[in-house]
Amino acid sequence: MKTKLLSVAFAALAAASLPVSAEEAAKAGSIFITAQKPTEYLVKDRLIGAKVKNSSGEIVGDIEDLIVDNSDHVTGAVMGVGGFLGIGEKKIAVNTSALQLEVTDGKMNVILPAATKDALKGAPAFER
Repeated sequence: MKTKLLSVAFAALAAASLPVSAEEAAKAGSIFITAQKPTEYLVKDRLIGAKVKNSSGEIVGDIEDLIVDNSDHVTGAVMGVGGFLGIGEKKIAVNTSALQLEVTDGKMNVILPAATKDALKGAPAFER
């Protein structure tokens, strides 16, 4: 029995080590990404947590999350505004079209041109 079990295990190991067919390799290539492209960035590294400034350069909030629709398109950004050290902070959401994104020295700058602290204070709270 041990010999038979050992033979089956060896056959499975040998089959697993066979080269992948061209068809399987092509299929895997359409599923997996091996590296990010120079034109891509990871949201967690550059956008989540980024300070949002108004057109005067004042910090008015920070990006906390993104809203994605059922077509996998980013439609909005959830921001934390107001408060101090997270106390009294309000969550609002803005359309991505209202934001301007600029990269300077590898750092993401997020600008919400029309934002004033009063306008954001009066903005409706975002509900999940």
